[in-house]
Order: sequence, then C-alpha cells, then structure tokens
Amino acid sequence: MKATTFALAAVLVGSIFFIPRAIWAQEPLESSRYKLEFGPYSIGAPNPTPVAKQPEAKNRDKDKSELSWTDFIVRSGFPQDSSTQPFELSINHTSINLGSLQPETPLLTTVDLSISLGSARGYELSLLADRPPTSSRGKIIPGTICDDDKNPCSAKKAQRWTKSNRFGFGYTLNGDGIAGDFISAQYYRPLPDASKSEEFTSILSRALADGTQKATITYKTLIGNDQPSGVYTNTIYIRALPRY
Repeated sequence: MKATTFALAAVLVGSIFFIPRAIWAQEPLESSRYKLEFGPYSIGAPNPTPVAKQPEAKNRDKDKSELSWTDFIVRSGFPQDSSTQPFELSINHTSINLGSLQPETPLLTTVDLSISLGSARGYELSLLADRPPTSSRGKIIPGTICDDDKNPCSAKKAQRWTKSNRFGFGYTLNGDGIAGDFISAQYYRPLPDASKSEEFTSILSRALADGTQKATITYKTLIGNDQPSGVYTNTIYIRALPRY
C-alpha cells in the first residue's frame, strides 16, 4: 500500500477582539403588566419602594445589588472594570501537515491555545469540523468511536482510546478549563461534523477566571491497512466567546 498523506487545516473562526463599551438602559421600562422606574435611590436601602410591591433586597457586593420578586429579578450596577484590553484567542498553528501515515501506527499532533481574558470574567471555546478527513476521491478517515463498541465516545463524551486496531480521527485536551470527560490523555472524542448537521461542541469553559488561560489540543489519527492512499484534508473551526 502506498503511503497515505493527511493534511489537517485548523482555522480560527473570525478574529475575536472584544472591548466592552458603555451600557445604556431605557427608563422607564413598561408593558401592560408591569412598569419599572429608576430613581436616585440605593437599591440596597432598608426601605426601597418599587412600583409593584415591597421586594426583598439582596446586596451581592459593592458593585451589584438586586431586588427579587416571585417572577423576576431586577439587578442594578455593572462590574466596574476599566480595562481596555480585548478578549483574544491565540493559536500557534493554523495549518498542520501531518505527513505520511503508517497503518496501525497512531500519529499525534498538538495545537496550543491561549486565551487572554481582557475585561471578560470567563470564556467558552467550541470547535467544529467541516467534514471528516477526506481525499480527493471522496474516501474518508472516520471519526473515532474509541475502544468500546458498547460504550463509544461521541462528539460530547470522551472515552478511552488506546487499542491499535480501533481506527479513526479524534482529539484530546489538557490545560485550563477543559471539559470534565477528558479524564486523562488517553480519553478522546471524535470531532463534531458539520456535514452531518452537527453543531459546535464546547471544549473549554470557565465562568470565572483570571489572566491568561492555556490549553493544548492533541489530534490523533490511526488508519488500517485497507485505508486508500491519497491526500486527506479537512478544516476545523475554533470559536471563542467571552463571558461577563
């Protein structure tokens, strides 16, 4: 069998540069069922007097307070963060050539991610492949199902993948904020596949974080002796969203 070459392109979706601007609220807010008016009073004062009825006042911290009713909550204030640093995602490789693959010999390659939070308090990273690795003749390297047929891995659930006769393409994670099913470096998922109408899948997230967060994606490719020779390519999209 001729050597099989597999080129993997990892693409960052858009340029993530997010600097929060001033936030404005309309006053009053009203409908046929309610009316909210805002005046020069402290929401955490002993006797606040909203229009509907006396609520329970809860002071969360010096920057935020809230009034709660049975059906809804009104919060005042926003995090006071004067930072003008953008939220950014950096990726060390946007095009990866894995070279020649040998049957029943796993090939691993890594991509390093760095998330600069800027003014954000948290983040979420998701990924999606446009298709499985595909040759010019339409042959594919399928996504891995990992070691156990009865309990296979999926786009949202990592499982152990160590057997040399379990062929496919998948990834594992290590670093900050990784999904909890990546128990160790031997746990993998197949990539979600847009050609099957699958959607972005979350891989890294933290509601609260500080500074720069770092993680590494390790892609694994394992083929059998009957894999047709050719150049296999696909594109992997990585999406980063800030949380405030």
